[in-house]
Amino acid sequence: MNRKGQVMVAFVLLLPFLLTLFIFVVDIGFMYVEKRNVENNMKQVITYGLKQDVLDESITPTLERLLRKNIDQIKTMDLMVTNNGIHVHVIVQKKTAFSVVLKKYRYEIDVTYQGYIENDKIRIIKE
Repeated sequence: MNRKGQVMVAFVLLLPFLLTLFIFVVDIGFMYVEKRNVENNMKQVITYGLKQDVLDESITPTLERLLRKNIDQIKTMDLMVTNNGIHVHVIVQKKTAFSVVLKKYRYEIDVTYQGYIENDKIRIIKE
């Protein structure tokens, strides 16, 4: 009996599953990269705000402008500037290839950071 085509048939049957798994893994990796970019941009904006001579509400529009310039597709942004520090909460929506397959259309990245000055050093913590 000739069995030369059995492996090819099994491969063709498993190919859609393997491609879906590959796309899912790539999308998850993409989301981690996007989340890291959002976090880095938030830290840079907080650091910029804390390095200013006067830390009050007058710097809020500048920080908001920097966040919107450096982070794409912001859904919501809460920015509080006080004498004690800066608190930033951002929700970003990103569209990925696998989100279209799941009919979810967008993933949300939700990040909150707080920055303050302690002992003449800038401290930024993730909440």
